[in-house]
Amino acid sequence: MLVTVGLFRRFGGSWRHALGSYGFSLLATALVWLVIGRNSQEVVSADETSAAGATPKNPSSLSKALTMPVAWTLALGTFAISWVYNMYFSFVPLFLEAGGVFR
Repeated sequence: MLVTVGLFRRFGGSWRHALGSYGFSLLATALVWLVIGRNSQEVVSADETSAAGATPKNPSSLSKALTMPVAWTLALGTFAISWVYNMYFSFVPLFLEAGGVFR
């Protein structure tokens, strides 16, 4: 919460911008992870090649993860909790600004 108060002051007293900066940082981290976390080319032995001489396609990490039931459960849970966070981050800033806290 100390970081949030510092962000509140940096953004000129806007709780929405202060709390929204956490969402922006998560989005930036996810985009960087997508770029850095891509699969690299793997060396395929001669036994693994097909009769036509082409190398077999290796499924990406994302397609592997999407076939896992745990990934779908986590995605559903993340979607559900996002509504709770949305309500929380909408109510708390309005409450704090209306009450004149930290002004």
